[in-house]
Amino acid sequence: MTLHRWPHIGLVACLALAGCARPDQASAEQEKEVTVAEAQPSSGEIAARQVAEQLDRIADEAPHPSRTVPVDAPVPPPSPGPLLASSDLIDRTTRLIASLKSSQDLAPERVAAVTGLPLGKSAEHPDGRGWTVRGRLSDGGEYSLDVDALYRDTPNDWTVSITGFRETGSGSHTSAKSPSQCSFVQETLKRHVTALGYSANEGWSDRAGRERSTYVKRIPGLSFSVTALVYRVGASDNNPGEACVGNLRIEADAKGR
Repeated sequence: MTLHRWPHIGLVACLALAGCARPDQASAEQEKEVTVAEAQPSSGEIAARQVAEQLDRIADEAPHPSRTVPVDAPVPPPSPGPLLASSDLIDRTTRLIASLKSSQDLAPERVAAVTGLPLGKSAEHPDGRGWTVRGRLSDGGEYSLDVDALYRDTPNDWTVSITGFRETGSGSHTSAKSPSQCSFVQETLKRHVTALGYSANEGWSDRAGRERSTYVKRIPGLSFSVTALVYRVGASDNNPGEACVGNLRIEADAKGR
């Protein structure tokens, strides 16, 4: 009889029971919200992480007392080259020029093989960018042959420098008391290289005012240049004298500089 008079009470109770019958669903939704919030790092956490990363980088870059910096051992002086006559030095030089077919023909190991001269690391370039040999000439004086990678950005571009071509006879080429002769006449060099296809540009002056002559051979993708420092013997006001080779520089250029 009570239910008949207050039917809505039963309905309200039923709805209340239905609403309270799923507490697990509300709890799950709350946990989901908390989990999502925890998955999103706060701005403070991001900043802390960035600071930690910066500190790690600083620590890695800072010097460590326990770490020892390797010190390169001093380069021992290269073995002296053999005793040569001036004519022998010239023969080895022209043989090297005749052998040039690619830029790698100026690499130290190749130069040593063709000239028969023992190259060793130079003290100026212990990193392997410089190789040298020095020896004595039987007719007086000394010679040297150097192979250097002059440009750090092109470590495989080698330059060969040869010195020791000198006057024969006593006295200097400026002495009028004892006439001298060239050990390496420029005309001999010109005759040799032009037969190999080199073109000549002779008698030009460098920045120091010294006379030079350059011989260039161009092949597809590559050019070789032989540059001589020139001095003159027997020059006078009315006579230019005989042009002589003082030293040589040999280069290969694959970039058309």
